[in-house]
Amino acid sequence: MIKIKVSAVPERGFCRCGKRWPHEGAIVSREDFTDEQWAILQAEKMIKLEPVEDEPDKEEPEETATGLSAEEVKAIKDGIAGSESSEILEDETKKAFDASKERLAQLIDVFTQLGPDDMTQSGTPSVKAVEAALGADVTAAEIGEAWTFYQARLEEQTGKNNESGEAE
Repeated sequence: MIKIKVSAVPERGFCRCGKRWPHEGAIVSREDFTDEQWAILQAEKMIKLEPVEDEPDKEEPEETATGLSAEEVKAIKDGIAGSESSEILEDETKKAFDASKERLAQLIDVFTQLGPDDMTQSGTPSVKAVEAALGADVTAAEIGEAWTFYQARLEEQTGKNNESGEAE
C-alpha cells in the first residue's frame, strides 16, 4: 500500500476532493482515491504530496478533535449514503438543507477538526471557524442543518456502541 503525506500550503488548511487538508499534513493511502481525485490532488498548487514510508507497527486509530476515532467518523459519513440515513435526509434534514451530500460530508470533516474555541455560545460551530477550515463561504443555516445531522449521527453511533458493549 502506497502512503502519501498530503499537506496544505496555506497555514489554515485547504479543502480539495471533499476533504480538508491540514497544513501539518495528513497521511493517506493512494488507494483511497479514484484516478480522477488523485489527478486533481496532483495538479493542485495549494497542496503538497510527499511519499511516506509505511510503518506497520503504528496502526493506532487516529482520534479527531471530537474524540471520535477515524473509524467512527467514517461510519458517520458512510451513513449519509446508507438507506437509513438517506431516509432521514429525505424526511427531516433534506427539507431545510439544500446542499449536496458531498457538501454535508465536507462540513462533517470540518466539524471533526474544530475545538471548543471554534464554537458559539449556543454550542454550534461558528461561521468564521467553519469558513476558515473549509476555505469557502458557508451560511449559519447550512452549518445548523449539517450540525443537527452530525449530532444525530453521533447519538446514533453512541447508541450502537453502547448496545454492543452491554452484557446480557
